Amino acid sequence: MIAVDKEDRKTELTYHHAGEIEGLVALEQNMNEKEGSTFWSRSISLDGTKVEYVPDNSFGPILWAMYTLSMGKLKLTAQLPPVGNKDSQKVELQFFRKGKWVKEEKGEIDPVSYSIIFSIENWDSAQDTPYRLVYSIDKEKHYYKGAIRQEPNDRPLRFGGLTCQEWAGYPYRPLVENLEKSNPDMLYFSGDQLYEGNGGYPIKREPEDSAILNYLGKWYMFGWAFGNIMRDRPTICTPDDHDVYQGNLWGEGGEGISFEKWKK
Repeated sequence: MIAVDKEDRKTELTYHHAGEIEGLVALEQNMNEKEGSTFWSRSISLDGTKVEYVPDNSFGPILWAMYTLSMGKLKLTAQLPPVGNKDSQKVELQFFRKGKWVKEEKGEIDPVSYSIIFSIENWDSAQDTPYRLVYSIDKEKHYYKGAIRQEPNDRPLRFGGLTCQEWAGYPYRPLVENLEKSNPDMLYFSGDQLYEGNGGYPIKREPEDSAILNYLGKWYMFGWAFGNIMRDRPTICTPDDHDVYQGNLWGEGGEGISFEKWKK
């Protein structure tokens, strides 16, 4: 591996291995080195005869989606990474009906959460309906697909209840694989979808733009782990204390507190 900085300085890492290699490749940048440099990365690529590219394994530009269905009302949330001012600010929702993809609606990405919520009335839940989200980058369309499930009205509900996703177990593969085998009709994440220490870096409460990116990095770990199972069944997420960086403290009836007192 060769890394080159903006001043054309280079460093090289060499590793040799005989035989087959199974698994993924990760790049770590001074994660536990408190006094070390921080980095921005771009144009990272990997090639070779032992590398296989699987487009469906990509994470982005639409990171994941989850939906709920209640009394004929469908609400679907799409999550994106931080979007630049010059990038497209819109996401399109389509459904597969009568053999073709049909545009349902197009909406604006929220500039703080980088998410978008679609709300559709009078939903017909008598059958499975495939959907896809469409986002364009440099005139190239990217798709994220899932399905709105038929409601199971003729049998008991299979329910998947989860809580407290602390990153020591990330990416929670045994849990996710067992969920996929049990195939629940809906998921309920009852809180602590993230913790302050997730990702191995500390939290930031200010300034606001840094705090937003800090939080989203931890939130994205949750979506990366559970996105593939959330995309095609109703999912309810409710926050708990760690989801709002307030471990074991909810405050005094919602009364405001200054950052100065918060840090003490």
